Amino acid sequence: MKKAILLILVALCFAPDLHSQSLIYGVVIDAESEKPLSFATVAYKGYTYGTITNSSGEFQLQVPDWLKGNAIVVSYMGYESREYLAGSISGKLIVKLSKKVIDLDEVEIKPLSPTDYLRLALRKIPKNYSPIPYETRAYYREKFTENGEFVSLNEGVFKSYFTPQGDTSQNQHQLLLYRTADELTDFKFMDRWITKRQENAKEKGEKKKEKYETKKKRYQKKGKEFTDTLDLSDIDEWDFDLTEEIREGFGGPEQILDMDLTRQTDDALDSTRFKKFRYSFGKPVSYMGTDLLTINYRGKKQMDQTLYMGRIYLDPKTDAIVGLDYRWEVVIPLAVKPLLFAFGMVIESPRALAKIRYKKIGEYYFPQYFFIQFKIHMKKKYMWAKNEDSHFFMEMVFNIFDLDTESPRQIPEDKRFDKDQMMAGQVQNDENLEWSEVNTLKVEKMKSKKVSW
Repeated sequence: MKKAILLILVALCFAPDLHSQSLIYGVVIDAESEKPLSFATVAYKGYTYGTITNSSGEFQLQVPDWLKGNAIVVSYMGYESREYLAGSISGKLIVKLSKKVIDLDEVEIKPLSPTDYLRLALRKIPKNYSPIPYETRAYYREKFTENGEFVSLNEGVFKSYFTPQGDTSQNQHQLLLYRTADELTDFKFMDRWITKRQENAKEKGEKKKEKYETKKKRYQKKGKEFTDTLDLSDIDEWDFDLTEEIREGFGGPEQILDMDLTRQTDDALDSTRFKKFRYSFGKPVSYMGTDLLTINYRGKKQMDQTLYMGRIYLDPKTDAIVGLDYRWEVVIPLAVKPLLFAFGMVIESPRALAKIRYKKIGEYYFPQYFFIQFKIHMKKKYMWAKNEDSHFFMEMVFNIFDLDTESPRQIPEDKRFDKDQMMAGQVQNDENLEWSEVNTLKVEKMKSKKVSW
């Protein structure tokens, strides 16, 4: 009996694990400059299963047994893609991508203007994007840094049901996993100024309480009715933890969940607003082995105190929008600057960058990843104390790593993610998914407080 048990234990130890998977990790860099390429795609050939690099060009990718014999394709807009056999990679993989120069003559283009191309692409949305519903799993990350230190870092995994192109009903999302980083730093900007006012408010509140109690006792001593109420509303408004307020108020996936071009288009893709932009052809680029037509655009003037510019990537063979990079810069109104100066505040024009990428699977294009970045530089000047200077950087990433077009299921109403509520309380992990099964983004080592694009 003991021998039988021993044999069973040995067999279990050496039995193949149907869910076993290894991990590939590495970095993607420019072959010439050796600078990291952030948000390069690292995916299995012919599949959406994959990941993207972080802002330092680093990545880590799960290798399920069923994909060990497949090739991994590393791609970046404007560069030659490279392929590696998943099962043959050992140790850190250093991927050097070379820029691909394409002459405009090499790309088959129609005798159309940039706006004509865009109108054609918009008309062909029903033909180029999925006419049937599909289901995805996506990794979500949001981070907020101050001078290169993490104030907030949250991760989640969403299961989503995308309704067919042309269906006006909302896409549905379910939060399967959520976690937040432990080692974070406190928000520091204007902390001294706020702490001083909190101390003053507390002192003022104590005096109001003392005055209230003294008056109450005097009335009671004289046998008079005391009807006064203690109003501390002006004191209580200073009773808060600045860092916690920032963490609770920052981020949330509501904006990035709505970035699907078939649902909500950028202003530059709205044909009724074409006259507000200048469009021009840019240099063609290569992405995932396909030569793409590039259309640059820029707002003719400020719109709602904002300057807009960007780049649209089109597949000239299908007229599909494969990618979109857009930037905007908020211009501080002249009327506001004197008020900021009076309070010793300096704010550099806040800037934002967003990217959308699609991948062709079979006949149709499906979303691959969305991301948004914001940066702002703020200063607070003091008369007799050291000035404060903070560079803030915010980033949200939504990377789809699994796609199901065969048997998509709608999300039950009681499990649907509510964009108006906090993420932490909405986890519905009915799939028993574990973080070890997810292609997450490697956490960057923040070296510089400044972020340049």
